[in-house]
Amino acid sequence: MNEDGNSVDLYDIGFYSIGALIKAIGDTSFYVAPYQRGYRWGETEINYLLNDIWQAADNRKYSLQPITVVSNTVEGEEVWELVDGQQRLTTIYLILTVLNKRLNKQLPSYSIRYNTRETTASFLQDIREHSLLEDWQETEESPVELWEDFTGKNPKRDNIDNFHLFQAYLLISKWFSLKGLEAAEKLAAKLLDNTNLIWYPIAKDGQSVEGRFININAGKIKLTDAELIKALFILKLQRNDDDSWDIQQYKIKQLAEEWDAIEKQLHDDDFWYFINQKDTDSYQTRIGLLFDILSSRRENQSPYDWFAEEEDRLVWDDLLNLYHRLTEWYSDLEVYHKVGFLINAGIKQLEDLVKEMKDIRKSKIKQKLDWYIREKMKSTKQRDGQRLPRFSFDYLSYEDDRNDCQIFLLLYNIKLLESTFPGQRFPFHLYRSESWSLEHIHPQNPNAIKSKEHAKAWLADFSERANELEGDQKRSFEETITRLQSGIENIDTANITQEIQDKLSEFTEKYKDDFDLHGILNLALLDKQTNSALSNLPFKEKRNSILKHENRRYIPLGTLNCFLKKASSKDHLQLEYWSRCDMEGYCDSIKSVLKEYLPDEKEA
Repeated sequence: MNEDGNSVDLYDIGFYSIGALIKAIGDTSFYVAPYQRGYRWGETEINYLLNDIWQAADNRKYSLQPITVVSNTVEGEEVWELVDGQQRLTTIYLILTVLNKRLNKQLPSYSIRYNTRETTASFLQDIREHSLLEDWQETEESPVELWEDFTGKNPKRDNIDNFHLFQAYLLISKWFSLKGLEAAEKLAAKLLDNTNLIWYPIAKDGQSVEGRFININAGKIKLTDAELIKALFILKLQRNDDDSWDIQQYKIKQLAEEWDAIEKQLHDDDFWYFINQKDTDSYQTRIGLLFDILSSRRENQSPYDWFAEEEDRLVWDDLLNLYHRLTEWYSDLEVYHKVGFLINAGIKQLEDLVKEMKDIRKSKIKQKLDWYIREKMKSTKQRDGQRLPRFSFDYLSYEDDRNDCQIFLLLYNIKLLESTFPGQRFPFHLYRSESWSLEHIHPQNPNAIKSKEHAKAWLADFSERANELEGDQKRSFEETITRLQSGIENIDTANITQEIQDKLSEFTEKYKDDFDLHGILNLALLDKQTNSALSNLPFKEKRNSILKHENRRYIPLGTLNCFLKKASSKDHLQLEYWSRCDMEGYCDSIKSVLKEYLPDEKEA
């Protein structure tokens, strides 16, 4: 993408070096209108920019964020009115000014007119042309202290905008003082020849320039990384001298159509949440996820910067191939469920799967995905100085292993749906968007209980399970239940007292392990809203609410089967409460459905 000033079309979007833009702009000024705030960059932003340009590899492009402009006329003079990019352009202007002094030469530059304060433009011009700040450099005093001295001698210069320009100039001078003359020569070349940006002129279409500025700075029309990358692809096609103009236009139209088709598919939530593991939709332009993958999500470099760095990286077929691979995975129901589980359970990231599956034959993909799942299922965890199997029924607890419990039940529900209703897709989009969480089948937390009727029904669920205990423990349990029931009956009001509330909490704490209240076999998946509505209702009331399906939310098949008691032994079937026998049936169902993934006893 090498260019000189003659190849720059300032009235069309383009990707240009700073030097080429300066040459193309010539004597035309940039203009900062009064609706914009003044210059405000400080030490952090200035040093970040200088260090970033300095650390960029030699002969490699360094990319700045876009500059958005409108061609305008102010007081009879043609100007480029800055809509977005004032802080960057002002800082570059000051860097070029310092370089002129350091290198004793006249580097190409530009002029900026400020209508925010009348004195700002003259202050900048005097810094550049009349060495206004030479006496305030090379000192250990802070910019604030030096500013007091400067304004004491130049009181008409004293305003907040000028202070920030003064401070920036001194900070830039200090940076070069520490680096030396050779560094100044090197950075001048990097800045003018290798530092690039997208020049983004916008047409006047009825909306005021001020309105556009407000929208951009409110984030309403801010260009995303994906849209900037799209501009790079289009610019590359336009610069291909091997193609005639009509061929270029055809290829640009084809790219735009393919872009729109991919974006449309990614806006199908079934597809999107199958591949996207983020809790919130952080992609304004969803194709940005694919660019993240192609650029390997570098922490200190945006995808736009990565693609802008080397033109050879702008290979449209790479994106198409990635997209087609994902649609192939989506179309194969088994692969869809396996990939969707690994991503939504947080076991794998999409970019890792794409990379690791790159050289695997299609016939082997399912085997590889199954291997990932089995490895997770036979993993271990550290507890009380011991290595324990992570997904053993004995060691899965709501209190200690909430995330593992959710992963385990997610896999169970996916495989149960797959085996019960072949051809149906598991709704990963609902799993993410409705924030599924763990629900206790048998109620366990009395803190939400307020009324006498609720407390009596809650205790009734426990009293039904007395036969699961033996001997003295059973007698003590029954006596405790009787005392609590009596205490509740003796309350004169409709609500229970704090004393009864505390006793219910003590009771739960005492017997939670005997009834395995926090174990995996007393847990099921439900969306957040339904979970909250059911709260600590007795089993029978939860069951009735779920079967009535009053809120029309999706109920996971495994959860529905629990409340229908599909897996419970017919010899001990009752619908009043969740029993030890029901738990055993639930356990057998999970083992059967997940048999291909659960480790055998020797492995565990």
